[in-house]
Amino acid sequence: MKSITRVKILLVSVSLRRKGGVAQYVLNLLDRFQDKDIISDHFAQTGLLLNLISFMLTLKRGMYDLVHLNPSLGDRALLRDFTYSILANILGYKTLFFIHGWDENTYHTIKNSSLYSKLFVHLIDLQTAVVVLDHGYKDKLVDLGCREDIIHVSSTMVDTSKYGYEKAKNDEEIGLVFCSRMEEEKGIFLLLDALEKLPPDVFDRVKLTYIGMGSCLKELEKAVDHKGLNHKVFVKGYVSEEEKIKTYREGDIFVFPTFHGEGFPTVILEAMAAGLPIITTDVGGTKRAVEKGVNGYYLSSIPPTSEDIAEKIVTTLKSDREKMAFDNIKKVRGLYDSDVVIDKLIEIYKRSSSGLKILLIGPHSPTGGVGGMLDSEYSLLKSIDSRNVEIFNILSLKENPMSLCKLFLNLINADVTHIHCSFATIFSSSQLSIPLLLAKISRTKSLVTYHRGEPAPYFEDHAGFVRFLFSLPDIISVPSKKQKNIFLKYGITEADRIEILYNFIKPYYIQKSREMDRAQKKNCVITTGEVSKSNISRKGFNDFLILAEDIKELEFLLIGKLKDKEALRFKKKCPSNLHVKGFVKEEKLAEYYSKCKVYLQLSRSESFGVSMVEAMCFGCVPIVYDKGALPEVIGGEGYVVDYKDLGSVKNSIKQVMEGKHDKDPRDIVLARYTPSSYLDRLEDIVEELVG
Repeated sequence: MKSITRVKILLVSVSLRRKGGVAQYVLNLLDRFQDKDIISDHFAQTGLLLNLISFMLTLKRGMYDLVHLNPSLGDRALLRDFTYSILANILGYKTLFFIHGWDENTYHTIKNSSLYSKLFVHLIDLQTAVVVLDHGYKDKLVDLGCREDIIHVSSTMVDTSKYGYEKAKNDEEIGLVFCSRMEEEKGIFLLLDALEKLPPDVFDRVKLTYIGMGSCLKELEKAVDHKGLNHKVFVKGYVSEEEKIKTYREGDIFVFPTFHGEGFPTVILEAMAAGLPIITTDVGGTKRAVEKGVNGYYLSSIPPTSEDIAEKIVTTLKSDREKMAFDNIKKVRGLYDSDVVIDKLIEIYKRSSSGLKILLIGPHSPTGGVGGMLDSEYSLLKSIDSRNVEIFNILSLKENPMSLCKLFLNLINADVTHIHCSFATIFSSSQLSIPLLLAKISRTKSLVTYHRGEPAPYFEDHAGFVRFLFSLPDIISVPSKKQKNIFLKYGITEADRIEILYNFIKPYYIQKSREMDRAQKKNCVITTGEVSKSNISRKGFNDFLILAEDIKELEFLLIGKLKDKEALRFKKKCPSNLHVKGFVKEEKLAEYYSKCKVYLQLSRSESFGVSMVEAMCFGCVPIVYDKGALPEVIGGEGYVVDYKDLGSVKNSIKQVMEGKHDKDPRDIVLARYTPSSYLDRLEDIVEELVG
């Protein structure tokens, strides 16, 4: 994956003229980005249709590496910002979804609605990165089904250089400070009521200052006047930053009895930077900033009671406020200073902006065949960069037609889609046509890997459709030269649009083969494959049985799922030296490979033979028919015999058992069929694809 050292970001939020935490956060970013290696622009949302058009034009002109959206978890904010993120995805941009506020009612509405929950998860998973302000919020998103690997936990921030602690204060006066929006759920009226619950000696000395605007500002002023507390309570409304900092410095305790769905309130950090002990509720990110008895106290309930607020004020006054002050200043400077937080955010930017996002499509199954190869590639890419790879099971379209929407959204959000298919399933499940057409619509670069099945009969019957289908992908890859020549022979595509991408075996088998004791190998012959009515002939299992009957002194192993009644009948016919083991796990299969000397692949058609290569990795000498890509894959490390020439197969087995084969099949496996070889070749193809 390529890393990016200098990124260009489009910050999207409400107008910066609004007063509030999100606007202040974005302003801080824009200010500090000038000193960092970040190019940034801002786009102000208005919610109007013309604004969406303007947003798209901005993206068209801007060439940004990442679009940073700033919603809260509320119905209106989510609808607005998901709309902007979808538009950005359609235009090929990666998006970062920074969730500031957290409305529990909205969260429970999403959680309790199956449709809403699925839609929400799909839209969240479309983001390149998601940022929340508390580990608890991350856990809730994961609980809904969102991808854990794209979710980061950050915080708000404060420029600590603007604040300072003034030790000398008037002991006769106790300054309480509240700073936030003037809304009932912020606890403004509970705090006012708490003054009257204070002991007389404390009440006489206390002064309370409210800072901030909001819908309840006038109502609060009336309440203060009604209680006759104008001489003790000062409702200042909006003040300049200088005045706000001055109020913090002159205060003694910051009281924030909120029961709103907070993210990580910046006002908590501002108060900490000024050295004020904190009294607040355990909501959102506050639990990361406030440690009970060390730099503040938590109120006992949400919403809190006025009695509890009064009690915590008294407790704080009896505490070592000097020590609390220095603990707060030390903590906020070390963890929440603007430079510290922004540097961590920039790392998220760079990780999110780097690499190509790849969508893998095919019949997802870990058990073998096309689905097994798809699963292996997914696991491999995931282990390298879990953020930039997704998988879509094309078979889900049969079970749930609505998954077509998910497929389209995933394609919109991908840079490249890699579709795995075989000819036999192209027509039955549309596992190639549907994603390719959607990739064209979404302008996503596409690579199709064709795995197995002789294309001749399909091409002859559906020549026009097959040519059209394979004209849609940008590049086609096949796992052997043999398959490439077949495509060219029948005019399915041009030579410059088809590449060879050899399959690979799982790292597990390579590791286990290194631990193998070659001295433990026995005179044993093995083959693998699903045993079914069609495969008994196609995979050459009948020939395998004949050989076992003819060479009774050797042990023969057939490993693979018994799929149907014909498979059970086949098992009953097997001689005592032929053991049909059925499906086994990787650990057991590695054991069987380790003890066998020969692997037989007697197929009449095979485009690669992954199981054969696995066995070769364990030193099993391959003996194959001259069919498909088998001779090419073993590359001279085994024996190639004419189709159905069992006499030659028998002679080849005898040579191996007598120690007359001096080549090591592992050599070609480690040179050509390892995960690293596959990745190198895939990277070359993708680079060619995206230019």
